[in-house]
Amino acid sequence: MLMGYTASQKHQAIYAAECYHRILQLDTRDYEAWKGLGDCLNLQSRNHDALSCYHRALQLEPNIISAWVQLGSTYFELGRKNEDEDSFQAAKFAMQKAIALEPDNGTALVILSILEKKNLPFLPKSY
Repeated sequence: MLMGYTASQKHQAIYAAECYHRILQLDTRDYEAWKGLGDCLNLQSRNHDALSCYHRALQLEPNIISAWVQLGSTYFELGRKNEDEDSFQAAKFAMQKAIALEPDNGTALVILSILEKKNLPFLPKSY
């Protein structure tokens, strides 16, 4: 696990993803590895694959604040890129879950505030 985390912190996302895949071959119920793999896939702009990993991590352990925040952030980015209201709603739900677990989570509070105050159908891509 440490090798995958260290590599992902150095933005060596491909190598880190390989490390997390190896861990998951040994233990498919390792929620930290699923979350770490999701982070690596996000760094590679593989957002849809990352979402699957965050969902799996949260199925295994629903109280991972960072997974809720990353899930919401990923949906938020997809909503901006694709002008997709469903992604914005999924982002809002994830951020609300994160805030329920950690009421002063700055990232979740900011993104939720943006989502609740947006008065245009879609946020500009350059936001």
